[in-house]
Amino acid sequence: MTYVETHHETEWMARWDRHDSADYTREHFHAPPAAHHEDGEDRSYPVSLFDVLSREIVPWIYERMGAVWEEFDR
Repeated sequence: MTYVETHHETEWMARWDRHDSADYTREHFHAPPAAHHEDGEDRSYPVSLFDVLSREIVPWIYERMGAVWEEFDR
C-alpha cells in the first residue's frame, strides 16, 4: 500500500510492503517523506488486508491528517 500527498508540487509518501526483500523482513514499512528503499524498517502486520488497513494504515493516515491540519493552522 502506498500513501502519497502532493504539496506545492512536491510528493510526500509512505509505503507498507509485504514482499520478499534482501534487506528487510517480508513485512516492512518505507518511511516518509520519500519512502525510498533505504528508508525501510522491519514491521509485522496482521494477516488479512482488511486488518492491515483498519489497524495499521487508516490510523496512521488519521494521525497524518491531524499533523497536516495543525501545520496549516499555524
